[in-house]
Amino acid sequence: MSEPATSPVELEPVELEPVILEPITPSPKVYGARQRFDLATILVLFVLFSLGFGLMAMLEVHPGVQLWLAGLLVWLAAAQAIYEQSCPRSVSRIAGVVYCGIVTPVIISLIDGVTGLTVFALICGWIFGIPIGYLGGALVAGVFLVADVLRGGKSASETNPPVGFDDLQD
Repeated sequence: MSEPATSPVELEPVELEPVILEPITPSPKVYGARQRFDLATILVLFVLFSLGFGLMAMLEVHPGVQLWLAGLLVWLAAAQAIYEQSCPRSVSRIAGVVYCGIVTPVIISLIDGVTGLTVFALICGWIFGIPIGYLGGALVAGVFLVADVLRGGKSASETNPPVGFDDLQD
């Protein structure tokens, strides 16, 4: 065995400065469906739904697909509104799996009976439910983002504070 070669260059120790990591600050506002709607939100919702259905009609999309997509968006909005305090992205992914993996195969089996299409929808729903739910949840959150822009950056609870029975008495 040979001995390791010694280097003629001497290395000097280097002092390392401590690295201070700043915490990642979350975005100031996370958009998702809320339990309270105002007129701006409803206006944006109807305009975007009508534009979406108009585009699908222009592209001659099958009415069953249009109904399925509308049901998905309503399902995601309801899930985000029910679980408003949690992360809307996670809620959308879970709701997407439930809608695509359970609700869709059940609807297909009620219409046609249990066929190969039902099994195919079940498998595809579990595989593609997460990205479909995430993308659909982003569309739902976009409605609330546009509504906030129309309101001037104020949320519905800031522009319309809740009214209790004590406020109604003279």
